Amino acid sequence: RKNLNSEITLLDYSKKYESLKDSVDVYLTDTNFSELKSIMINFDFYIGADSFLVHLAYFCNIPFFILFNELNKSFLPTQSDEIKNFIVLKTDKSVKDCLEEKFKNIGLI
Repeated sequence: RKNLNSEITLLDYSKKYESLKDSVDVYLTDTNFSELKSIMINFDFYIGADSFLVHLAYFCNIPFFILFNELNKSFLPTQSDEIKNFIVLKTDKSVKDCLEEKFKNIGLI
């Protein structure tokens, strides 16, 4: 991230990730639906866990990458299976191991 021209926004509407607020450029809580949409339409890319926000990104035509629990893969947004913009996190592996495997498979590392 040090060499990327990017801004990272953490939308923490459940206030579970306050410990990460110093690791991002923008940390937001207590946002309502209208505010979330207004914020997200300015995103170039969305990365997140399976949630309403993934579907909002899809609706707003924002490219996205999803982290899925292996039990919830049936909820993938339309076309995700074709464009492979997701990772299924296995319950028997760490998140780091799952990401590393996916990134190797798609040639990022």
